Amino acid sequence: ISQCIAESLANLESDPHRHAAYKIVLANRHMNLGVLYKELEPPTTQSRATAEEHFKKSFDWHLKTDNIEGIAQVSGNLGQLYLDTDRTTEAATLLTDAYEIRFCLKEVIRLCESPAVNRPSLAASIREVAESVAGDLSTTSGSTAKDVALVLDCSGSMTGAFIRACRQSLIDIITQYTFPDDQLSLTTFRRTHQEVWPLMSRDEEFMINLVQMNTETDGNTAFCE
Repeated sequence: ISQCIAESLANLESDPHRHAAYKIVLANRHMNLGVLYKELEPPTTQSRATAEEHFKKSFDWHLKTDNIEGIAQVSGNLGQLYLDTDRTTEAATLLTDAYEIRFCLKEVIRLCESPAVNRPSLAASIREVAESVAGDLSTTSGSTAKDVALVLDCSGSMTGAFIRACRQSLIDIITQYTFPDDQLSLTTFRRTHQEVWPLMSRDEEFMINLVQMNTETDGNTAFCE
């Protein structure tokens, strides 16, 4: 319902800035739905087709507003979906579908080079095609450092399988979805919050050790204290 309302407002809104904002809201909604269907387990042909449909709708809305960051994010998600289904030609074609924006091209290459995807040969092929239209996209210029804030619920209700699953998810994020130039922080909360480590350069061994040793569960959650 909220999506239908937003679509109606986007069609009727006369103020160009608010009009653009509505379109970006719609684009983000479609991207979130695309991620939801892409991550469904077990994956099916239908779920992947639905994910692709939402990603394409999100991409179209972002194009209408020239939202560079949104285009890059959707391109990364759609590219990963294509990689998961061995549609490498379409993954490469995605480069020119994004207005030949350098940032978008770098993000797609960055995704292919990430430990999670680990497709260095495809990254090299994409870079070769991209540099023919966008100039030099070296590894140094193509890697955009990010600040990643991790937050973990360590209240008593998380004891057992829940906290073990969350610890493993944090370790996966650190090892597979971040890069050497990224900075990470971790904060836990139960009765009060605790900074496990402040925003700092990625250090896999140090951070994994703290995730395993400094995230014990205890007590209730008290947000007001």
